[in-house]
Amino acid sequence: MTTYNKEYYRNPARRKKQRYALMERVIDFSHKPMTDAIASKEGAWAANDVLETVPIRSGQTVLGVQVEILKTSTVSNARIKIGYGTDDDFWGVYDLDRTKTLAASVSTGYKSDGPAGGKHIEDIRNFGNPVYFSSSDTVDITMTKALTNGRVRLVVHLLEDDR
Repeated sequence: MTTYNKEYYRNPARRKKQRYALMERVIDFSHKPMTDAIASKEGAWAANDVLETVPIRSGQTVLGVQVEILKTSTVSNARIKIGYGTDDDFWGVYDLDRTKTLAASVSTGYKSDGPAGGKHIEDIRNFGNPVYFSSSDTVDITMTKALTNGRVRLVVHLLEDDR
């Protein structure tokens, strides 16, 4: 058995420091993607398009992703998946279709009728299941249909090493 005095565990050089951070992105699907930035040509969203929304650096831990649907879509059966890398729906699948019921859109979280454009849904899933990134990646949105409208806010809760 080894006995350590109080100087050992008070020494800041022996402790790993971490900072809590929030990163927020609002994605408006009525804005078309640029297919050629130099020529200012706009494309169109397509089914299975992936938006890399929030960059995650190597060594960061994502505690959870908060999803808020600010405006629903008029596209029938429109859904988005929130995930990363090969797990494209780790943080959930959300209905953007304004004709769907709130219960069908989200199973947990805060739900209410929202301002112009339908329901207001705020949800956070897998918050107790943190993901450590040993290499750089992004929090992604994958569209299941070609979207022409709708707006979503993502808030990513992070721990980052203070080096």
